Amino acid sequence: MNTTMEQANNTSVNYITLSNGEVESYCKVIAVMPNSRFSCIYQSNDSEAFKLLDTHYNSLVSINIMGHQHSLFNGLEHYSTESKSFVIYTKNKSEQILVFENGKKWVCKYVGEEYNHFRSMQLLKDEKWVFFDTKEQDFHWNPKKAIQFNHNDGLDRMFKHDYYTIFHSDSSDDSVKMYSLHCYRNWTSHSYNIWFQSCYEEDDYIIGKRGDSYYIFTAKHEPCRPVYISDIKPHLRGDYYIVHNEMGYSILKQETIRSNYDWQTDAFKYIDDCCIIYDNGISLILYDIDASRGASIIPIALLPLNWIIISFTGSIVQIATQDGMKYLSPQQILEQGNLYWRNNNIVEKTETNFESNSINENNHTHFDVKYESCTPISSSDLSTRWEGLELKFPNRIKAFVITDRIYSPYKRAVELKCKKSHIVLSDYFLLFSIEDKLLTVIRYEGYKDYRMYYYAKLSDDIVTRLSLLQRNQFIPISQNIDFTENNYISIIENHILRGSIIKEKNEEKTNTIKQKENMSRRNLVFNYLKALGFKQDKIEKAIAILFDIGDTLTNSSIEEKKKECRNE
Repeated sequence: MNTTMEQANNTSVNYITLSNGEVESYCKVIAVMPNSRFSCIYQSNDSEAFKLLDTHYNSLVSINIMGHQHSLFNGLEHYSTESKSFVIYTKNKSEQILVFENGKKWVCKYVGEEYNHFRSMQLLKDEKWVFFDTKEQDFHWNPKKAIQFNHNDGLDRMFKHDYYTIFHSDSSDDSVKMYSLHCYRNWTSHSYNIWFQSCYEEDDYIIGKRGDSYYIFTAKHEPCRPVYISDIKPHLRGDYYIVHNEMGYSILKQETIRSNYDWQTDAFKYIDDCCIIYDNGISLILYDIDASRGASIIPIALLPLNWIIISFTGSIVQIATQDGMKYLSPQQILEQGNLYWRNNNIVEKTETNFESNSINENNHTHFDVKYESCTPISSSDLSTRWEGLELKFPNRIKAFVITDRIYSPYKRAVELKCKKSHIVLSDYFLLFSIEDKLLTVIRYEGYKDYRMYYYAKLSDDIVTRLSLLQRNQFIPISQNIDFTENNYISIIENHILRGSIIKEKNEEKTNTIKQKENMSRRNLVFNYLKALGFKQDKIEKAIAILFDIGDTLTNSSIEEKKKECRNE
């Protein structure tokens, strides 16, 4: 390129001599990108239009569009450093040209921004839409199978695993757009028929925002429903995505949602491939991610109360303890936690351990809990222990237990005076104490004790009626019942006590009917034997044998009369 400079009318003007001998005047030259072979040359300082100079051939780019040569362009955008390509367009963006640094060009009606080495493209001839592969520098779809849209719709982005989005606009300038998710796989197109305000891709998930909800799709498998709908934007924590709904926080990894009733805050202190440590505000709880086949994560250890998680690097956790700093793996955390509790004679570890958990096909871990003697605790002491603790009432209660006294070895721990019970880990139960006149919400935490999550005083009337029911047994509660802190009393009266009252009344009614039937039969036999000429005392002896009339005769007298009848 030969360049000279001349002064004309006090205006600085430069000249470029092209390879064909032509001379072009310009006021400024702007390279498309550093080290790009293309530059934009402007013939005046206030001009928006420019000519595209190909420095490789020292020539201006000229495009034949529908039989007309175009060498003046009005804009440049969407440069991709990955594919080294960009888009230039003519006036009013009526035509757009995709240009590669290697000199290849494609003329279209529209070219979108590159994403995941794909650009959406609207063909010039019939205005149909197709995706363009910038790696291969060719159409991703056969142009003959390009899609025809309405005027304000078009292809947006090509995601991984054959998913893509379509934009929809009701505004003339496309300032407000909505997006729909689609999948084209195995020569079949599938639409989810949901419009989103935005739609983006993270890892192997596609996330669409609609209102305050985030729809999370897994992109690996055949088209399916969202794996989760979160009311917060999913955010990465370690190897997991943190999501949330009305039940609380959950973690998402490998297309599987893991959750636990206790996760009411985003308090995951440590996350790695196999376990997490969660801070419930009272203690640290260790969970095994891979211990269950379904969604519910079970706790496997309660960590010392005085531990403080400082940091983690890889799979090593830095923990501040009374004995100084410790650097522990998940397995060592489990062992240290169990050792702490054993040394303090607080709880005894069950058969649950880090390496193996007894899991059935229904995703429940079962434990046989045996009662060990413990000193009962007074109601006033309970209130003192729990003062200042934030206790909660869960929405779902699995069963209820009635006991004479509450046995609490420490803090919020509770031991049940049940000889043997088949317990499902992480379910909530109601515990009624007759002598304490107390209601508590408890949950089995992985040891031979339970944890208290709520407590309240009961009226004398409810306690009296509860005392008539069976003690120290888990009695199921319908899972269709929604508990809250405001309705549990009415539910106890209507579903627990009322059920027992109805049962007692039914039994009383049945007994009354049986007594009436027996009396009717007795009178029939009495009249029949009397008509045959039997004496009164003989008839009564016969009836004593045939009928239960214990309300008029004692058991001993009945047996005597039976012997007399047999002798006679």
